[in-house]
Amino acid sequence: SEREKILICGWRRDIRDTLVHLNGTVAQPASKVDNKNPEKGGGSPDELSEVWILTDRVPVEDRDAFLLNEGLDLDGLDRIEIKHRFGNTAVRRSFENLPMHEFTSVLIFSESSLEQDAMSSDSHNLATLLLVRDLHQIKTAVSRKKMASRISLGLKMHQKVE
Repeated sequence: SEREKILICGWRRDIRDTLVHLNGTVAQPASKVDNKNPEKGGGSPDELSEVWILTDRVPVEDRDAFLLNEGLDLDGLDRIEIKHRFGNTAVRRSFENLPMHEFTSVLIFSESSLEQDAMSSDSHNLATLLLVRDLHQIKTAVSRKKMASRISLGLKMHQKVE
């Protein structure tokens, strides 16, 4: 069972449904025993898939209360761990402290506060998509360059040994 790291950019009114769906579809943790609560059947936090939520529309400190108010049982999420981050998804700086190269999936949601203005919503989503794509390409290029330098260094060391 491979852990996933999912980034959700944006906040929708029905985000609860998405989180419930993700909890039901990601791989189960390797360890099915929760030492604190054996009947729960969850895994340890380091085995759970991570769902990171990045938005500037809902303050981080209000998000869990919002999800609880919408009927989400946070303790019932036995396959995912939610990590909240604050930032505008159309601004590069908001992504600086995120492990972009580690995300297995990125979901871009239309911000619920922009729903009434389709043009602004579409523009914001397109800016987010292009930014995420650019950051992913940069991280991939850096990873390839590091890998190539390690391989090159390994070959040089191997040649000196011979």
